[in-house]
Amino acid sequence: MITGVKAEGDAYQALLLAPAGEKYQIYYGSESAQAPTYDVAALDALLGRPFDSTVANIGPQVKNPTFDASSNRLFKNLLDNPIVLATVIGLMIVVLGLLLYRAGRQIAD
Repeated sequence: MITGVKAEGDAYQALLLAPAGEKYQIYYGSESAQAPTYDVAALDALLGRPFDSTVANIGPQVKNPTFDASSNRLFKNLLDNPIVLATVIGLMIVVLGLLLYRAGRQIAD
């Protein structure tokens, strides 16, 4: 017979600072998304004050029909490719050099 249970570990809560009475959607689970970094100073100040909260329940998990994983991976892979990145930077340097050269010639004339 089990007389009690004790659990230990991290507990997570999502706090949505938005008007109540509306429907909201949460999108999660992207394999290509990078972890965000937030400036939480304003949130710390806000959470230090009392506010009314409402507990919300989530509905069933549903696939996002508009999500296209292949397009996100292609763009990210292009930016992570050192050859593509070096080519883009090289082209930018050439264009900037040509613009500066033309501007210098116009000033000289």
